[in-house]
Amino acid sequence: MRFALLLPAALLIAPSAAQDLEAWYKLDETAGPTCVDAAGNGHDGTFDGCTLALPSAHPELGTAVHFNGSGDKVDILDGPGFTDLRSELTIACWMNADTLGGVRRLFGNDGSWTWGTVGTGIRFTTRTIKDYDQPAGLVPNQWYHVCCVFDASFNVEFYLDGQLIGTIAGAQQANAPFPDWHIGYKDPGAPEWWFGLIDDIQVYDGVLDAIQVKWLFDHPGESLGAGPVGTSYCGPANANSTGVAALIEGFGKDSASANDLTLTAKGMPVGEVALFLCGDAQGFTPLPGGSQGNLCLSGSLGRFQSQLGTTDANGEFEIDVDLTALPVWPNHAVQPGESWYFQAWFTDGGTSNFTDALAVSFQ
Repeated sequence: MRFALLLPAALLIAPSAAQDLEAWYKLDETAGPTCVDAAGNGHDGTFDGCTLALPSAHPELGTAVHFNGSGDKVDILDGPGFTDLRSELTIACWMNADTLGGVRRLFGNDGSWTWGTVGTGIRFTTRTIKDYDQPAGLVPNQWYHVCCVFDASFNVEFYLDGQLIGTIAGAQQANAPFPDWHIGYKDPGAPEWWFGLIDDIQVYDGVLDAIQVKWLFDHPGESLGAGPVGTSYCGPANANSTGVAALIEGFGKDSASANDLTLTAKGMPVGEVALFLCGDAQGFTPLPGGSQGNLCLSGSLGRFQSQLGTTDANGEFEIDVDLTALPVWPNHAVQPGESWYFQAWFTDGGTSNFTDALAVSFQ
């Protein structure tokens, strides 16, 4: 019996919902007073003091802003988008503290929720409700990417340099905000001044998952556009030696000209060889070459041989795809209107297996 090239609609799995970039403070200004919201949602702020245009953690980030710990700040008026952002949100930035100790503020609103450091840890607070304090082992004079995700159950996930370091449970959304949001201090009350550098603050209306947070860390100076890219199919994959089905996810942008696509495979055994594949059509070949999995691609097939790798300690592997040269013969530059299909193959002890597959329609 032959398998149809196009799989039944029942096997298609929609990607997770998109997250909206509500505010983006790149902090690349060379002069004040305006602190620009690069997301274009009208959340511009006003610098008061601050030293601008200082070196940042990575060249891709542009420049950073220094706060002197005793008066430097940014004030931002509340407005649509911010007013109702009381749960299901994500906040991230790059930071480098001159001094740690006590409570120091990165960003927030003192009627609603705030975010910063406490001692050498990270603090997210729903004002008058709960301090979520996560030990992090921060040290002064070192750049970190820090991120907090406040989910629909009012739990907070804490990430440091792209890795989940803890989750703290909660039970209530944040209160309504006061008229002003702030970068680098608290108002009213004790100001909790930030002393050090801050760069690239991103505020999302939505919950980012672990792979998306890792993507932000791995791609400094970029933001998540429409969120996950592509539609999963051919799943679930056959279970591997871990007892679970491996899967593939795409992040970046579905614009061919943006050339911004990261593929991540996860749910695989640790320390195995992994390789991404591509094709210009869906397909279904069960157990090819003695594999324990199924090949779900057909047509012009390609292997990302130059990006062959090994699964990490979490059983994950990822690559950045060069859309100007997909590794089919001859190399192919993706054009708007084309659909391409991706899958990962991996060794599994004395055999091999596959993830499910991902269909991406490029604009």
